[in-house]
Amino acid sequence: MKYPRAEHQRPLPHTCERPVYNPYSPKRTLNPNWKWKNDKLVFGSKPRDLSGVVDIALTNAEGLSGLSAAIGGLIIVYENGHVQYASTFRVGPQKWLTADHNTHPEEVSGSMIEHLYVTTELELPFQQQRGIDDILQELGTFYACTKIALPHRAQQDVDPRSGLAWHVENDFCFLHVPDDTSTIYMFPTGVELKEKDAVGVFGYHMPINQTYIVDAFGKDEFTVTKICDIFNGFNRKSLSPGQLLAPLTRENCFDLQLINHSCSSLPGSSGSVCGMLASPGYFIGVHIGSWSKPSVAENNYNLMLSIHHAEFADAYFNVVYPFLSDVDKLRVQSYKDRHTK
Repeated sequence: MKYPRAEHQRPLPHTCERPVYNPYSPKRTLNPNWKWKNDKLVFGSKPRDLSGVVDIALTNAEGLSGLSAAIGGLIIVYENGHVQYASTFRVGPQKWLTADHNTHPEEVSGSMIEHLYVTTELELPFQQQRGIDDILQELGTFYACTKIALPHRAQQDVDPRSGLAWHVENDFCFLHVPDDTSTIYMFPTGVELKEKDAVGVFGYHMPINQTYIVDAFGKDEFTVTKICDIFNGFNRKSLSPGQLLAPLTRENCFDLQLINHSCSSLPGSSGSVCGMLASPGYFIGVHIGSWSKPSVAENNYNLMLSIHHAEFADAYFNVVYPFLSDVDKLRVQSYKDRHTK
């Protein structure tokens, strides 16, 4: 099935995933307990701020690692043979969630999307110009999926600091995966959020080159070697810990449509689940990228689309909620209460 862009949908402003933690800053020393991997959990990147973030992740490592089966890679195959990777996660029976810009036909390849696949394998194959048949054969387990059509309003939301407009109502989408029988889901939560809450982005990071670095930073501020010091390899399903950032407060946390966070990311992590490290199984947003002017200090952040975005809440209660079991519906009661008053 092919997915032409709707008339009102426009490409997002040019954005790059951000490795926002600088391991060479003398003010940021690693927690002495830091390890890339323990018995339960694989980390994808070193966290930018370490005030309790690592300890919270390690305390909840067993619960966080148990979510791996709900985290997937999205394989996008274009008509011209180009293959692209992104991240996605399961939110209900045969329903997955990702960033909608992952499914834009014109993105990267200039071609229409021909096939979409979801896999829960721990590692994605390095592409190296291989065809999709070779990639799927190496994966072993994968599922064909289709994009669920959603009505969207043609509105813009403007970030108050950068002045850039995002069509954020277009940057989430649900996927239908008919052959997926797993019952391990991620659930939206209605808990209050605040600045410096410990969070994590759970997904995949793709390899990068110096061209990407110049694109992301506007200059050779980083090198591939330095980026590789921040990230624990590539193509691997892993957790990147960080914190929620201002202007988030308890008072506005249910009103913000975009939330800033410091979880480092690379291409491939768009569509990753953003969850609270202290509450495994619950998510607060979908990682969608970062702004395009990272040389400005105030723009040194990544972004998630909040689950309290009115468009998202409406779609969730129409596409996912009716198909949850009674027990699972109780798990999203606090979220439902926020949006049905």
